[in-house]
Amino acid sequence: MQYLVIKKNKFITSVKIFFSILYGYLNVKSLELDYINESGDIGMLLHNVQFKIHSTVFTYESLFYYIVNFLQLIFNVDYFIVFKIITFTISFILFLIFFLNIKTKSNFTSQLLLLILVFLTPLVYNLFVSGLRSGIAFLIFFYAITYSKSYVKYILLTLSIFFHLSMIPLIYFYFIFNLLNKTKLNFSKSFYFVTLILNTFFIIFFSNIIYDLSTVAQSLTYKVFVLTLVMIILFLNSNVVKNIYGFISIGLFLVVLVGFFFDLSFIRYLGNALLLYVFFLLRQNNNRSIKLFLISYLPFFILLTLYSIPAIR
Repeated sequence: MQYLVIKKNKFITSVKIFFSILYGYLNVKSLELDYINESGDIGMLLHNVQFKIHSTVFTYESLFYYIVNFLQLIFNVDYFIVFKIITFTISFILFLIFFLNIKTKSNFTSQLLLLILVFLTPLVYNLFVSGLRSGIAFLIFFYAITYSKSYVKYILLTLSIFFHLSMIPLIYFYFIFNLLNKTKLNFSKSFYFVTLILNTFFIIFFSNIIYDLSTVAQSLTYKVFVLTLVMIILFLNSNVVKNIYGFISIGLFLVVLVGFFFDLSFIRYLGNALLLYVFFLLRQNNNRSIKLFLISYLPFFILLTLYSIPAIR
């Protein structure tokens, strides 16, 4: 009997690895389409790699290009192949981490469907395709706060910034949450939420000073669409702000929404926010919350997918 249980567990793990490989492969095909259609960031990455590795000035971006060049020398392939390897690796690892956190038999189908919908959302898979550097940075950040301890965690958090500056707000929210918890005071959910709002304004103000932010390109309908999604998330589980993943997720959603108000684009954070919220749901393992969010998110997934098609936008 024990032997059969071990065999079953190995089979389930093999299935999870297979689907993770499949997801990585789909993202590689998407990267190839971006290259053919001259869309996304792949053209810029290929253009920059030669310039960055021969530049005498070291910037926060340089580490990424040095690694790309190192992999190119090791595997003896062209740079585009290296970028495909990176795309596959980061999307495979992150999908597998999420998949391995689906453990409850009674709620397996709902969790799996939610996982597939979110990871196939354009705002999410673009992290591994169009935004390769930010995708690597997010994976490092996520691994650091989930599995790392002590000084290793802070090394990885710092490293994520060197891959992409977009990780600064995520790390900032992470430290704010830990600061609140270390006081050992029983703050209310409202206090956590107000703290998020105040720090959201600080992040936007600070970002607008040090970084040349683009203006919002989304329509009023899209803004209302994002606002509705955030309201649904808060309505389904108000305790979300008292969990580290939920706290950062809501913080990022608020950055996007407040950015709309100031006509500043932080739309890149929607993918990060969705992933962190789904991980919160998986860790919480509340059957009702997962099913309700799955039902609520399905129309958003359809609309987000349609919105990503230029002819429909």
